[in-house]
Amino acid sequence: MLGMSGARLRTAIQGSTWKICLSHQIWPHPIHSCPPQKNKSLSMPTSSESEPGLAEGSDVPDAPAAPIGRTSFPPPWPVMGEIKCPHCGSTQVRPSHKHAGDTVRMIYRCRACKRHFKIASPRSRLKIFAGAALLVLLLIGLTAGLFLGKSSDPSPQPSIDISDDKMLASAQAAAKHGDPQAQYDLAWIYWKHADYPQALPWIKAAASRNNAEAENLLGMAYLKGYGTVQNFRAALEQFTKAAGHGHLEAQYQLGIFYRDGIGTPSNKELAYLWLNIAAARGHQEAPVLRDKLAMIMSVEELTRAQEASAQALTQLSGAEKNPM
Repeated sequence: MLGMSGARLRTAIQGSTWKICLSHQIWPHPIHSCPPQKNKSLSMPTSSESEPGLAEGSDVPDAPAAPIGRTSFPPPWPVMGEIKCPHCGSTQVRPSHKHAGDTVRMIYRCRACKRHFKIASPRSRLKIFAGAALLVLLLIGLTAGLFLGKSSDPSPQPSIDISDDKMLASAQAAAKHGDPQAQYDLAWIYWKHADYPQALPWIKAAASRNNAEAENLLGMAYLKGYGTVQNFRAALEQFTKAAGHGHLEAQYQLGIFYRDGIGTPSNKELAYLWLNIAAARGHQEAPVLRDKLAMIMSVEELTRAQEASAQALTQLSGAEKNPM
């Protein structure tokens, strides 16, 4: 009946009866042919009454009104046919009228077993994956920053080319004549090639002449046990000498030694002092350790450590300007 044109519909209405399908509702199903049913007669409305299904002055019937309380369904997130009922495994599922607009989970109803189930929306899964990806990128960035900011070498590398026999012979001659810088340069060449037994005598020789780089490198040798037995107390002594001579890495190492109690009893105030000095002089990792240490210190300890570090920094700056 709904498929008729206006002229045919008007001709059908002029008869005494309507042939209608009583087995199907017209809304919300699409137009389809009804199965054969027994015809029933309905009396025609009088001319004074409005004809149901026809708008005034129009040959086309009005669209039927939606039933009260019926809401439109949101489009299913997964493609229909790809969803399986978790209870019976059927793919004959549809969005349920119980769905209340939840953007995280969609409620479906299985036509086979008549049961309801929920499925997480792709949008919520996408948010989870995006958050995880962002977290991974942040961790990669932090790790890369730490590795880029941290130098694996405790001291700057000398400008001696080990492949240049003439330059190497000249450095050896200067080192034998007591030049502390040449002794350190020669020691560093052996150190970089992991020849620690050959490096250690030259390191000690340069350190005995108050070379700050050699003192720091000797402290690292005692700390790691390279070319000699491991000795934390001896490492602390060498780092203290190098820090007093203005070596930045040695000052940072002293902060760790006093913080963790390596070769000496733990002392938070001295640890803060050296970390604060290293941070003030531009060490990249010292501010992080200093601030973490400050969080577990009392107000009195922190005040004393800050005052002492200010005085020590002034003395170190004066010593660097007026070397002995």
